[in-house]
Amino acid sequence: MNAATSTLEVVLNCIKELTATTGMAPRNDIIRLTALSPNTIKERLDELIESGQIKRRERGVYQYVSTFPAARPISRTALADGTTVIEVGDTVLHLTPQEDRAMGGMYGGALVVDALVSAIGQMKRAL
Repeated sequence: MNAATSTLEVVLNCIKELTATTGMAPRNDIIRLTALSPNTIKERLDELIESGQIKRRERGVYQYVSTFPAARPISRTALADGTTVIEVGDTVLHLTPQEDRAMGGMYGGALVVDALVSAIGQMKRAL
């Protein structure tokens, strides 16, 4: 692996982590966290934008672009006996009431984390 490839991976991984934790990746944070020169960071950011792996949200602020396959149809059915049927594409899950509550708790926790990440990103932008 050559130096350009390894620094490209370092910059991309840094952007992924920053995007996952704060919703954005400011250039100054990338420079500080990677300890790479501003010129190297600029070159790698340009490469990553051109390849579609990141996007520029605003001047000096970047974001990782997640690429997933097309979304599958999803449904949730609550049955009269208390069980829940979840269908994702061709996969069908039959959940007991306890399993359904556990899943609900997991999604509720994820929503709280998403809300906190969004709030932190908004506060950083306001500063």
